[in-house]
Amino acid sequence: MESFDVVLRAIDAFNERRLRELQVLMCEDSEVWPLRPTTRSVYRGHAGIEQWFGDLARRGRDDRITVERTRAAPGGRIVAMGSVDIGIVNAAFMAVHDLRDGLIACAHHYFSDESLLRRIGVID
Repeated sequence: MESFDVVLRAIDAFNERRLRELQVLMCEDSEVWPLRPTTRSVYRGHAGIEQWFGDLARRGRDDRITVERTRAAPGGRIVAMGSVDIGIVNAAFMAVHDLRDGLIACAHHYFSDESLLRRIGVID
């Protein structure tokens, strides 16, 4: 499976809260840095992903990501760009994914736009 497909499948699994599918697409020692921390700033490993889903559910959060495009970035990263719906708010969204052995090793989520990620050196 291509890196872009892994990222898009992971975002779809997140949107539909398909925990097991998301875990299969993530490394055992993966890290997820969500947009706004629910109870922690990083979720580690498959247990962390389960905790993240639980934290979102307990707080009544139903965040949904819409990917408008993806692109390769330096270091083999895959960037997904689009928007995120959080309640009644829709905001620009970007996620930077590091992959290892065909799985997502790290995902950083940003309220952001492409120009900001250029300025901080995440993408060219």
